Amino acid sequence: TIKSVKDCGCEIRNTEKLLKEVCRLTENALVGTKQLEGSIEDNSAEQMISAMNELRKTVDGLEGLLPDDNWPLPTYAEMMFMI
Repeated sequence: TIKSVKDCGCEIRNTEKLLKEVCRLTENALVGTKQLEGSIEDNSAEQMISAMNELRKTVDGLEGLLPDDNWPLPTYAEMMFMI
């Protein structure tokens, strides 16, 4: 899609930057999910907590890229404090 838009002569530097950030964070979230699953299988509380903390940082990064009204899932604050 980006290539097609560029081929039309449109400048999309900010869009491309945002897409790269979304892709990077999404990939990190997928890796973090696998790490969390592995720690659950290993039944290691220490590894689970570490994996959960890392995954949360990544998802917080994704959440921060979108306005609240466009984020399709409950935010961490909404889940914790039922806002």
